[in-house]
Amino acid sequence: MSNIPLARDMIEAVIQCIDDPSLKRQLRKAVSLMTREKYIRHARPVSQVITDEMKAKVHKLHENLNLTETDIARRTGLRNAGRVSEILNGKR
Repeated sequence: MSNIPLARDMIEAVIQCIDDPSLKRQLRKAVSLMTREKYIRHARPVSQVITDEMKAKVHKLHENLNLTETDIARRTGLRNAGRVSEILNGKR
């Protein structure tokens, strides 16, 4: 298993023992490449907000009419059957 922070520390310790400026620059460049950039979210979330009323309606349609998830999604205005599946399986 890798341990990048430990590797950076080890290289920094070696840099302290080297007199050659060119080699120090190269090692410092290598150390700078061993960091992760901060995560930036590029797209805004677009998931539909699932209300308690919508959950109740989905359960009612499923239990009373025994509709498919796709049909339930169409009747409730949900974007896809995946949301219906999440509701019926208790994940939303």
